[in-house]
Amino acid sequence: MQKNTALITQLKESGQDFEFYPTTKEMVATIYCNAKERNIDSVLDIGAGNGGFLNEFAALCKSEKEGGREITKYAIEKSDILMSRYPADIFILGTDFHQQTLIDKKVDMIFCNPPYSQYELWAARIIKEANAKHVYLIIPQRWKDNEVIKAALKKRKARHYVIGHTDFKDAERAARAVVDIIRVDLCESYRDRAEVDPFKTWFEDFFKLQADKTDDNAYARAERKADDIKNGLVKGQNLIDNLCELYGADMAKILKNYRVLETLDADIFKELNVSVEGLCESLKTKLEGTKSLYWKELFDHMDTITGRLTSGSRADLLNTLQEHTSIDFTSSNAYMVVLWAIKNANRYLDKQLVDMYLDLSDAENVSAYKSNKVFKTDDWRWNRRNERKETHYKLDYRIVKNVWKCFAQSSYEAYSYPNGLHNDCHALLNDLCTIGKNLGFSVHQNSFNFEWTPGGQRTFEYGDDSKPFMEVRAYKKGSIHIKFALEFSKALNIEAGRILGWLRNAEDASQELDIPTHEVSSYFNRNHGAKLGHDIKLLA
Repeated sequence: MQKNTALITQLKESGQDFEFYPTTKEMVATIYCNAKERNIDSVLDIGAGNGGFLNEFAALCKSEKEGGREITKYAIEKSDILMSRYPADIFILGTDFHQQTLIDKKVDMIFCNPPYSQYELWAARIIKEANAKHVYLIIPQRWKDNEVIKAALKKRKARHYVIGHTDFKDAERAARAVVDIIRVDLCESYRDRAEVDPFKTWFEDFFKLQADKTDDNAYARAERKADDIKNGLVKGQNLIDNLCELYGADMAKILKNYRVLETLDADIFKELNVSVEGLCESLKTKLEGTKSLYWKELFDHMDTITGRLTSGSRADLLNTLQEHTSIDFTSSNAYMVVLWAIKNANRYLDKQLVDMYLDLSDAENVSAYKSNKVFKTDDWRWNRRNERKETHYKLDYRIVKNVWKCFAQSSYEAYSYPNGLHNDCHALLNDLCTIGKNLGFSVHQNSFNFEWTPGGQRTFEYGDDSKPFMEVRAYKKGSIHIKFALEFSKALNIEAGRILGWLRNAEDASQELDIPTHEVSSYFNRNHGAKLGHDIKLLA
C-alpha cells in the first residue's frame, strides 16, 4: 500500500494524477469469476493505470485448475510515469483516450475503471465503439439513470448485467463512491460478430450525415416529404403563396446540396462509384419529384372544388391535373391551374348526374313518361347501357341496384370492405350523396359513417330537421335496395330529363312526370346552382 501511496504522490506532483484509483483485487476477482467461461484470450484496459488489473487478471487466468491460459494484454494510458512500470508483455495501443479510435482495436474483452468525473463520456463511448465481445466497467451506481449510457446501449443493441456492488472505502486510495461492476455483451453468446458493427456506430456519430438509415422505398420517402410540406403550411396564410415559399426554399436547398459536390476530389467519386451522368440524372429526378409533390399538395386542398364531383369525375379531373405537373410550380402557374380546375369541375356536374341516372336505369327501376307510348325494357337486361335505345322515362323512388359484391366472403378480403361494405358500394352511395348536395339536399352522412351488415337498414339524412334522404339495405346476394326521399327523386328526374333534352321546360316536366308546376320550377335547372364561381378563395 505504501508503494501505491508513494506512486499517487508522485503522479500528483507531476500533474499526471488523472483520477487514478487502483482497481482492488476483490474487484478483479469478481470480473474474473464472471468472465472465465467466456473464452477471453485478449484484454484491453482503457485507463490502465499501473497495469494492476491486467497483471492480476492474467495471473488468475494462468492459474486456472484445468489448464491455465495466457492472456494477451493491451493498454491505453496517458501517464508516462505509470506506463514506465509496465512489464514487457503489456502492449500500449495508445495514450490519451480521447485521441484514440476503438473500432480498429479488436479484442475479446475491454475493461475500464474510468475517472468518475467523466464516467458518462467514457462509458458511453466505449460501449458505442468497442470492437469486443464483452465490456466490463466499474462506474458509479447512478449510471442506471443516465440517458447517454442508455442510448449507447440501445444503439449497440447490447445486453448488460450488474455482476457486483462495491466501493473504495478500504482501497489503497480511498473514495466515497459506491460503484457497480457491470458486464456489457456486444455479441451473441454463440457467435463472435457484434450485434451492431462498431464502425457503423462511429461513422454515424462522426459524420452526422442526414441520409436515410432505412431501406425505405421511394413511396415512403415521398410520404415523409409530403408530411413535411403539410407541417410547413401556416394556418390563415394564402395557400398558394405559402406553398410557393416552401417550394422555393426546398429547391434552393437541393441545388445548394448538389453544389457542394463541386468541392470534392475526383477520387471521392470513384471511391463512391458515382458518375457525373448519374448525378445529373439523380438531380433531374429529385427536381421533378419535388415539383410533383407540391402540385399534389395543392390538389389535395381542392376539396371545395372536387367535393362537388362524384368519385369517377373527381378521379378523372385529378388524373388530368397530375399529368401536367411538369410545369413550374410558380404562383402564376398555380392560380392558372386552379382556375382551370374550377372551369372543368363545372363541366363535370351535368355529365356525372346523367351517368348516375343511366347507371340506375335498370328495367325494374324505370317507367315511361306519360307521352311515351312505345316504351319497352324487355332487352335492357342484356344490353349495355350505351346500347339502349329507350328514352323519355323516369326513375322510381325505390331502386334496386345489382352489384358484384356487397359483403366479404372471408376475412382475407377485409381491406376491400371498409366498415363491412365493398368499396364499390361505398362509391355508389357517396356519389348519390354528392349529387344530392348539388341538387340542394344537405346530406349529413356518408357511407363510412355506418357499420354495414346484410339486410340492415341505414338511413342518410338531410336538412336542419334531419329528414330521410335515402334508406339503404345491402344484401349478400349482391344487391342494394334504396328508397329515395320523394323530393330528391323529383329533382333527379327533372334535372336528368332536362340535361338529356327530354324535358324542354318546366311545363314539359310537370306534364310528363305528373308533378305540380310550382314544384317543378324549384327543381328545374337546380344542378346549375352547384356550379362554382371563378374565385381562388375556394382554396381557403
